[in-house]
Amino acid sequence: MVTTYWELQFDPFSKAAACKAPFESEDFRQASARLKHLIEIRGIGLFTGAAGYAKTYTLKNFTDSLNPSLFKTIYLPLSTVTVLEFFRAIALGLGIDPPYKKIDLFNAIQERILSLSKDKRITTVIMLDEGQYLSNKILNDLKIILNFCMDSENHAVIVT
Repeated sequence: MVTTYWELQFDPFSKAAACKAPFESEDFRQASARLKHLIEIRGIGLFTGAAGYAKTYTLKNFTDSLNPSLFKTIYLPLSTVTVLEFFRAIALGLGIDPPYKKIDLFNAIQERILSLSKDKRITTVIMLDEGQYLSNKILNDLKIILNFCMDSENHAVIVT
């Protein structure tokens, strides 16, 4: 209806249109540049903004721009879970059949991230949407899971 009335070729308010032709505001460009820098340094980043400011949209556009031969992207939209459920979700995103015990799960995730990085030159990028709902227990374990070689190497990226 909108397209007919305004004689448009597509509905500019649809989700499909947003992915095809994103509106690149200055904020969008700044966020994209900062995400690119985060990828380059393989760090942990906090992506903030008020509700409706297109944080998820920006992450989606940025993720779509990453070369899948160089990056393994895991997107976790559900952040109100237990620690074990959280790490099971990461394991599934990495293609691992999640072990039952937390220590085995932790080791499997670290080994997979390290294998992707060193053997295949693939950087794991974990995108955590709605990170404000993550429990302190998850946040404490999250920084530990990225501890490679006594915290001297970076092999993955986390954006929340």
